[in-house]
Amino acid sequence: MRSNLYNQSATNIISDALDDANEDEEIIIANPSKKLIKATVDAAYSFDETIPKIKLLASPDQLKDTFDDFLIASPCADLINNGILKLKTITQDVNSTLIISENTTASLVTIGDSTTALTSEEDEFVGNAREEYNSQWEAKAEYTLRTPPITKINETLAEDIGKDTLEDFQAILNTVNSVTGDDSSLSIVTICLIAAARNNVLLYDISKWGEDIGIASKATFSRTKTELENCGIIETEKVPIDIGRPRLKLKLTGKLEEADINEIEKIALSILD
Repeated sequence: MRSNLYNQSATNIISDALDDANEDEEIIIANPSKKLIKATVDAAYSFDETIPKIKLLASPDQLKDTFDDFLIASPCADLINNGILKLKTITQDVNSTLIISENTTASLVTIGDSTTALTSEEDEFVGNAREEYNSQWEAKAEYTLRTPPITKINETLAEDIGKDTLEDFQAILNTVNSVTGDDSSLSIVTICLIAAARNNVLLYDISKWGEDIGIASKATFSRTKTELENCGIIETEKVPIDIGRPRLKLKLTGKLEEADINEIEKIALSILD
C-alpha cells in the first residue's frame, strides 16, 4: 500500500491493500463501518488474483446492519465458504478503522464518498498492532452469517427451478441497489417469487427450494405470496396433482405482467407502498 492515499473510494483502498499483500498473508481489518465492510466484500469478491486471507473484526450492530442487505451478505457468504474471509465481533471502543498487514498499518478516515488511508511501516508499531488485534481475534467467537452463498443460490436455482427463472432472478438483482425488504427495497423472498411468477413456477417448488437453500422458510414464502397476491402483484392458479391438494402456479398480474425486467423493482415498490 502506498504511504498515504487521499480521496479514494473505500473499495479502491481495500483493493490496494489486498494487491500489496502476499497471498499467504493474513490481513486484519478492525472496526470497519458498514461502508467499509461492504467495500471489503466488494473488493475481495472481485479480486482476480490469489487473495490473502482476511480477518474482519467489527461491532455486532455494524455486521447485522450490513448483512441485512442480501446484495452484501450473499457474496460475503461465498468468501467465507471459500476460506477467504472470517468474521468476528469486537465490542470495545476502537479509535479508528485499521487495516493491518504483515508490514503496514493503515488508519482509514471516511468523509462522504472519499476515504483517506494514513499508513505506517514502522516495524515496532506494525508488530504491536498485529499482536494486539490477533490477541483480540483469538478471544472472540466467529460471527455466523445465515445468508447462503450466491454461487450456491445460482447453481441450485437453475437446477431445481430452471434457467429462465435464474436469468430473471439475476436480472432483477442487477437493477437494484439493495435487497433489505424495507420501504425502499424488495426482500429477497419477494424477488424470488416475482422471478418464479414470470415463469409460471409452482409455489411449492420455489418455496421448497428457498427453504432447502436457506433463504427463508416455506411459511415465509407462503406469507409473502399472500401479501403479493393481496396487493395485485401476483396471482395463483390451482394445478391438480395425482395425490393431495392442488398446487398453486404463480403468475404475474397487472402492471408487472408485461413489464420490462428493468422496471420490476420500481413498479413493485409503487404497488407495495
